[in-house]
Amino acid sequence: MALACVCLVPCTWNSYAQTTSDFTHNPLNARNPQSVTTWDGTSWSDGAPDYTKDAVITGNFTSTGSLEALSLTVDNDATVNILSGHTLTLADALTVHSGSFTLANNAALIQTANVANTGSIVVQRNSSALQRQDYTLWSALVAGQNLLDFSPLTLTNRFYTYNTTSNLYSTIAPAANSFEAAAGYLVRMPNSHPATATVWNGQFTGVPNNGDVNYVMSNTYNLTGNPYPSPISMASFVADNADAITGTLYFWRETNGSTSNNAYCSWTGGTFTSNNEAQVVKPSGVIQTGQGFFVVAKPGQTALSFKNSQRLSDTNNQFFRVTDLDEERHTLWLNATNSQGAFSQMAVGYITGATMGVDMYDGMAFPDGEMALGSWLDNENYVIQGRPVPFDVTDVVPLTFRCTNAGTYTITLDHVIGLFEGSQQIFLKDRFTNSLHNLKVSGYQFETASGAFNARFEIVYQQLLQLGSQDVFKADSVVVYKQGDELVIDSGNVPLQHVAVYDLRGRLLAQQSVLNATATRLYLGTTHEVLVVKLTSSQQQTYTRKIVD
Repeated sequence: MALACVCLVPCTWNSYAQTTSDFTHNPLNARNPQSVTTWDGTSWSDGAPDYTKDAVITGNFTSTGSLEALSLTVDNDATVNILSGHTLTLADALTVHSGSFTLANNAALIQTANVANTGSIVVQRNSSALQRQDYTLWSALVAGQNLLDFSPLTLTNRFYTYNTTSNLYSTIAPAANSFEAAAGYLVRMPNSHPATATVWNGQFTGVPNNGDVNYVMSNTYNLTGNPYPSPISMASFVADNADAITGTLYFWRETNGSTSNNAYCSWTGGTFTSNNEAQVVKPSGVIQTGQGFFVVAKPGQTALSFKNSQRLSDTNNQFFRVTDLDEERHTLWLNATNSQGAFSQMAVGYITGATMGVDMYDGMAFPDGEMALGSWLDNENYVIQGRPVPFDVTDVVPLTFRCTNAGTYTITLDHVIGLFEGSQQIFLKDRFTNSLHNLKVSGYQFETASGAFNARFEIVYQQLLQLGSQDVFKADSVVVYKQGDELVIDSGNVPLQHVAVYDLRGRLLAQQSVLNATATRLYLGTTHEVLVVKLTSSQQQTYTRKIVD
């Protein structure tokens, strides 16, 4: 999955309560308008529309703010434009008999009744600033939109669906296929797009989707998408599908040419982790118009449901941002990096409703990227972990670390919220070196061989460390690997006196005296064979390890 893409997202689910509160006590299915008001191009015949009036537009109309009506009909070849930042909310159907109806980028159409719309509309939706060979995960919000017509200058072999059996993207013939409702598609930028980051102006044309939209999942990872011409609430979507999906949503954002980072940003239970790629900011619980994303199906579950009740009037054009939630939250975010630009972020939060087991506040890591930092829960790697409140200063959080390349890495504290903004300290315990590092003071740098390490690091909150013997080698605390022409050695907490390197025939290839250091590098040159490394501690204990160069 070494393609690249961007995520379209934003807003807070609190805005849903604000925008639909007028409907709470309204019998929406009891259609009993008191009047019809008609726009003739200059004024409304019976005053501005509201939820008791059918609105008819027979003359050109451009919104000056958000609009509410029981239903809306466009007739007499009128041109209707709902401008960016405005929301049209209907309790019934939208009908375009003649003329045109256009939702500008960042405008929204919300409907509350499960009724069929009639007539085609245009919905404009801009991408983030992307480069020519970047990709976006799109989902159509109208019926009948052909893939190639949506992006006619994209190369025809650069449209993809996601194969849930192979967990790989598969090409799809764009001229012969249209967007399916609630399905996600990976589409590369037009071949004429600038090589520098530039917004692309997308446009969907068709009958706007409305009412219940169901998507059939298979296997584990499924690429779906928001099917409506409005944002939807992450919290409402996840709650409505709690029996069908794990609750973690994955948004792919990877700049073309970037291969070392995890391509996916993750959201679960109100916590978001970034992959540090360009054009990524934090979400506030909203899946934006046109946004494709991944869900993980629970075993045996196939039915994914989108509903009008999930729709929001948020019109913020930011694709990711964050908001405060109406609950207790104390969260820390850690980053793992190296000098070659690899990046991985994970989060641990103490949240109202979270438990020590797997629940809606825990997000499993997406299997991608050359390096990953996470937390260990139920024998699995999680990129987001929720733990219960009240916060317990004696808590210990086991971490996971995986890398495909041996080398020097750094774990740093990215940011915190809640009580961690105060005096509460955050320590990283390295069980290999039996050391404790205050992450609020600085990042922690360490050497590692390639592989997965599920027992090396822990997050602790007290400066308590049981020091072990400083002259005893432990197999799981000695790191030895070849990097270029050098042998890198980290003996954990055991001071070294001497390092010797032999071949399998016992010939001494290199040696070095060490003055009580626990880490050193030894020049070997361009050897390509099995090496035997013998370490001698300052207390004359020895340790031997084979490595394959």
